Amino acid sequence: MHNNSNFGISLTQLLNILNISGKKLATALNVDPSLISKWKTGKRKINANSNYLGLISNYLADNIINEYQSQEIINLFTSFNISLDDNHCCNMSEYINKILLTSLHTSSSINNINNTLKNIDRVTYSSIINTNNNQKSNDFIKNHNANNSTLDPIHIISGKYGYSSNFEIILGHKNIINTALDLLKSLKKKPSNINDSILITFFTELDSFSNYEETYYEWNNTLLEVQKKGWNITKFISLMKNKDRNIKIISEFLMNFNLQRYDLNYLNNHDSLIHFKEFIIIPTVGVLICFCNENVNKIDFAFLIRDEMVLTILQKTLSNYYNSSSPIINNKYTKIDLDLLSELTLSEESKGNRFALNPELNLFTLPLNSSNYTFLNNEKLSDKELSKMILFHERRVEAFKTQLKNFKFYAISSKQSIIDFIENNGNNINPQVSFDILIHLENMINLLENNDNYQIALLNDTSEKDLSHVSYMIKDYDAVFVQSDNQNNTSSKDNSHNNLCISITEPTIVNGFCNHFWDLWNTISPINKDKKSVVSWLKSQVKVLKNP
Repeated sequence: MHNNSNFGISLTQLLNILNISGKKLATALNVDPSLISKWKTGKRKINANSNYLGLISNYLADNIINEYQSQEIINLFTSFNISLDDNHCCNMSEYINKILLTSLHTSSSINNINNTLKNIDRVTYSSIINTNNNQKSNDFIKNHNANNSTLDPIHIISGKYGYSSNFEIILGHKNIINTALDLLKSLKKKPSNINDSILITFFTELDSFSNYEETYYEWNNTLLEVQKKGWNITKFISLMKNKDRNIKIISEFLMNFNLQRYDLNYLNNHDSLIHFKEFIIIPTVGVLICFCNENVNKIDFAFLIRDEMVLTILQKTLSNYYNSSSPIINNKYTKIDLDLLSELTLSEESKGNRFALNPELNLFTLPLNSSNYTFLNNEKLSDKELSKMILFHERRVEAFKTQLKNFKFYAISSKQSIIDFIENNGNNINPQVSFDILIHLENMINLLENNDNYQIALLNDTSEKDLSHVSYMIKDYDAVFVQSDNQNNTSSKDNSHNNLCISITEPTIVNGFCNHFWDLWNTISPINKDKKSVVSWLKSQVKVLKNP
């Protein structure tokens, strides 16, 4: 974290209000433009007694050209809650000078905190910064030893107890994670007049929100509950080769994408626009800005800020990330149509290994004869459209048979799904896809017995793996298709959620799905991956079908 970041933000704001470039300010001060740039980014400190502060203040005040600019500067001044003598009336140069001085003091205080934290035991020590709302430039720091004090920083910032100030610090990795959970859980149903999304980042390899094992399930369940309250979540990630990190990203995505309120984006260029490590912006609640000290592999202190100015600054800064990021989803389909089948068929026909997670029998389930896979339940299809769909499926089946000779075809299926299908007399829960379960099981048995490249693993209980609602198919390392299998959800009147299918081609993300698949494969009991055992179990199900 740079020493002078708050001063830099304030200077940048003032220049933006007055539409003055850094180069123009440098000319007025007779300095190199690089110095202005370093002030703005916090790479160079400026002394509180420096003559430059007065020169900057006077120059900016002299270049105010309308009342709007004056009011914007006064609003910025007011946001610092700077105390003034009631009998004193500032001119614009004094307003600007006090803004810069106050932000400079705040930057210095933060730097002192950072240095102090290097010597703190993060397990036994916790702290909160309480900033007096009327004197924000004088940071009041209170440290509490967890062994000697019952004061819990998480309770102080929770919605139940109310916020003690607009600016606090949370120390300790676990405390920060719990703070984020508290903030998210405090959200009420989204007001209709708020369109902003919850913004969450995962830029580092640090042990943070998405990959903290102890609260992993609580974190994802909290995200789901927030979305059910009407809030959208936008997440920015940086792409890395870290296998475990990528598996956590994929797992979180799979748990959340079905509600269609979770928007995952990756940065094309990860620059240093923002100097902190991770952050969460929650509209109406606050901003959590997370840092780490040297030689620590997890976030260990954070600023909790409830301030409209900071929120606005961060949201504006994030526009740079929107411009330099891309969604991981290439295409999204809310029904099985010709466009989806065309893209899926072309992918199947490309040469390479095929890995599929199929907790339910669905669009990705192969092998099937074309006569066993129909779209007759969709009354809106014309004869021409139906013919094309059947043709696409026949091409997929042919590609499967041809490539099975030279490439690996591995699939993970659910025992319970097959049992439920049989108990329902072969009536598939999915209204979009019709199966002859007997022929399907016999095909699986035949392929397992006669093809070394064909392998099936059976999951005992998909609910334990959070996989009961989602399937995916990976074709080599080129593309992945993900489909919602939430056909049992009769509570929703919107069937589009039940038929959601997406395609992804970003290489690191596709590789992350491959890692996710093999990570799951390796957790399955050896007996449920042994060909003879799997064939024996499938034959037992065939007997049940033939002799009900």
